[in-house]
Parts: sequence; structure tokens; C-alpha cells
Amino acid sequence: MEFVLWVCRSLHIFSVVVWLGGLFYQGVVSVPVLLVDGGEHKDLDRKMYHRFMPFVWTSIWTILITGFIMMLLSPRFVWFDYESAWSRFLIGKQLCYAVMIGLTVSSHRAWRRVDALGQSGSGVNISRQIDEARSQFMRSSRRNIAFAILALLLTAGLEMY
Repeated sequence: MEFVLWVCRSLHIFSVVVWLGGLFYQGVVSVPVLLVDGGEHKDLDRKMYHRFMPFVWTSIWTILITGFIMMLLSPRFVWFDYESAWSRFLIGKQLCYAVMIGLTVSSHRAWRRVDALGQSGSGVNISRQIDEARSQFMRSSRRNIAFAILALLLTAGLEMY
């Protein structure tokens, strides 16, 4: 049982590092730099995003499965019992995770819109729509980073109790 818990925790941590590290890099470094450069590197940001998304979805599923297994193997876990601080931290972390998945879906839809509009041609109206979709993408990414930080703080709370 200890080995299963060790494997789950290791995969969980690795997936969190991949997902959150990618979010931070994308939201704080990559996309802002490419936006400042203007249209020079429009193919580069698309290629980077398409390369990153499989890692995101793999990480999301791995975090979900390993988190569920670790929750079930924890002696502190009791279904629908929110009396202890540990249980409240756990439900808070799970809610953050659910919001992060929703924000990931939202940012993915915004990026697909940017991609489709970018391939459809040029013009003032299309350029404005691309800017709006990129703004929506950046808002979702920044919110996702904020919820990721909150989830990490709640995880620290789990370890305290």
C-alpha cells in the first residue's frame, strides 16, 4: 500500500509541476513577450500552444486520478464529513481544481478562436476579434494562475493538519 501511495504522490507532484509550470511560463513569459513583438511570431505562439496542450490534458487527468486514489487511501478521509480542518482544506483544493479545469477549457476555446481568426485572413475587424480573443485567453490564464496559487496554499494547509 505504501508503494502505491508513493507512486501516486510522485505522479501527482510531477503532473502539478508540469501543468502549473507551463501555466506560469505561458502566462507570465511566453504569451506576453510574443504579444509585445506583435505579429512577427504569430506562427510561433500557435506552435507552442499546440505543443503544450497535450501536456496540460495529460497532467489534468493524472492529477485527477492520483488525487482520487490518495484521497481514498488517506486515513483522514471520510465521505461527506467536513468537520475537520483537513476535510475543509481538501474540499477547497478540489473546488480550486474544478475551477482551474473550467478556466483551462475557457482559455483553450479562446485560443482556438485566435487560431481560426488568424488563419481566416486579415482586416481591421478580424484584428479586433483576435485581440479580444487573446485578451480573453490572457484573463483565463491569469485567473488559472491565481487559483493554482490558492490550490498550492490549500495543499500546504492539508499537510499542516
